[in-house]
Amino acid sequence: MRLFSAIVLLVSLGTPGLYGQLNPLQTGYDYLAQNREQEARDYFAAQLDGSNAGEAAIALSFTENALENRAGAVEAFIRFAELEKNEQRRNAYLDAVWSAGHTELAPNQLAFTERQTRNPYSRIAPLATYALGEHYYLTGDRKRSAEYFSRLGVVDGWSVTGPFENISESGFDRDFGVLGGADDDATFTNKLGVTVGWIPVAGLNRQGWLHFGNHLGTTNSIAYAQTFARSEQPQDVVFRLGNSGSVKVWVNDQLVFSEFHERDTHLDTYRFAARLNKGYNRILVQVGATTATGSNFMLRITDEAGNLIPGLSYDRERQPYTVGAPAEPRVYPNPTEAYFRPRIEAGTANFVEYLSYAQSFYYNGFHMEAKEVLSAALERYPKNNYLLSQLIPLLRNIDDDTHASELEQQ
Repeated sequence: MRLFSAIVLLVSLGTPGLYGQLNPLQTGYDYLAQNREQEARDYFAAQLDGSNAGEAAIALSFTENALENRAGAVEAFIRFAELEKNEQRRNAYLDAVWSAGHTELAPNQLAFTERQTRNPYSRIAPLATYALGEHYYLTGDRKRSAEYFSRLGVVDGWSVTGPFENISESGFDRDFGVLGGADDDATFTNKLGVTVGWIPVAGLNRQGWLHFGNHLGTTNSIAYAQTFARSEQPQDVVFRLGNSGSVKVWVNDQLVFSEFHERDTHLDTYRFAARLNKGYNRILVQVGATTATGSNFMLRITDEAGNLIPGLSYDRERQPYTVGAPAEPRVYPNPTEAYFRPRIEAGTANFVEYLSYAQSFYYNGFHMEAKEVLSAALERYPKNNYLLSQLIPLLRNIDDDTHASELEQQ
């Protein structure tokens, strides 16, 4: 339930066994599983002054959403952020179920989002900043919108080239000569047999995404972008990447990240380590698309705590750089997934931990993983109408129309 825009994945993967007996909110979860949403709402609302107020508030938020009470769902979600005292738990839920950055915000949402820009959790503050940039754009305050988006510190100064063949994802590991072609006057043969070179990108879109489709064809294609980042000193940094499509990233001609599966993700979905030399560093990004996704990316460079690296600048023109030493790519685990997964694998997760875990998969483009969680839930709760209403559109989204049709007949 990305509360400000996305779908809710209502999941309950437990039965009222030992944990159900120990969980003081199990009665409300049972109501939800039995399609008794009104009773669940009344139950969770009555628990907001108790010792489990935070958990009750997030459960109430999902219940309100199941009842199609959007305003009530948002209000309960904001109350959860206020009532939940465990910082790690609170931030894991915020990251998993809050969809920010797509709509104009109501006054209570606006105040909540402004507070989250000061959240030290490295995945929340950028999301809130992005949301405020979008809000002020949609409400006509373009200057303030631009100020918020500029705080993200997105890598700029790109040139692009392509498109290269990627039918049936065949281009992901092919060498089109681009890795060895950093010079401004380098040329390549694209998938149409046409000689192409580097095309300077005048600027990113207002949020900071580079959309390859604004510069070249992207269907069944591989596209590349490069920039030269100047660092005042040698330093280890964290790359934070969101993109649509498959993706590879090289720094100083050494591979630092690779993801074959095409996904539509949000900012900072992928986090991986990189080493910057003093002086200029070539950054090369490859994005692959079939017809399943778009072709774009947003890249930010921070320290491990999520702070922007001071003094970095970017140049789209070829600059001298030193080729890096080969090293094994190092990808940072998703801290939100790391919070929920052990509880679910141990069988001790509560109801909202399951549904939040599924939602975090969905929102970050891991649709097959979300399908697995929802399908397992449906085996336990085959009569849960709301669960069916979430799984069926997901199946159609991943072109599993046969399974979706079978569920519709139930």
